[in-house]
Amino acid sequence: MKLHKFGINLIKRFEHLLTNVPYFWQILGLFIVVLLVFFPSMENGFIDWRDPEIILTNGLLSGFSLSTIKDIFMFSANWIPLTWLMHQLDILLFGFIPSGHHLMSNGLHALNTVLVFIIFMKCFSYNRHYEKDAHFVEFPSKNRVWVGVFVALLWALSPFVSYF
Repeated sequence: MKLHKFGINLIKRFEHLLTNVPYFWQILGLFIVVLLVFFPSMENGFIDWRDPEIILTNGLLSGFSLSTIKDIFMFSANWIPLTWLMHQLDILLFGFIPSGHHLMSNGLHALNTVLVFIIFMKCFSYNRHYEKDAHFVEFPSKNRVWVGVFVALLWALSPFVSYF
């Protein structure tokens, strides 16, 4: 009986998402497309260029504690604390299995693609009142969504994405 109620509540929440989240299908589509395009990277291992010293033999990533987090923010030779924290989280979740690290990178890239779409839609969603001389781009409402999808996909799938 409880499982049945859980299923009904889950369906109601999904219906709520469909009706109350603007551009839900575009956001879901962008997320899935980006994950599918970069899915082959899951078979890759660590690369010999920088991964041994960044991930495999780095003393900063030895454990997840307050002292290592403090060391990450105080480390000055290569000060990239958010990158170090993400590597710590990857190691905590997946250990030293490369596909787990690639899954996290692909998921973050898909989320960033959705963020690009949302920012684009926020920037071009409102009718603004400008002076007569002002130059601005205004898209019709139907085209605006698909231009936003195109911009997000262009950002996500550009050949300059070299960190996978």
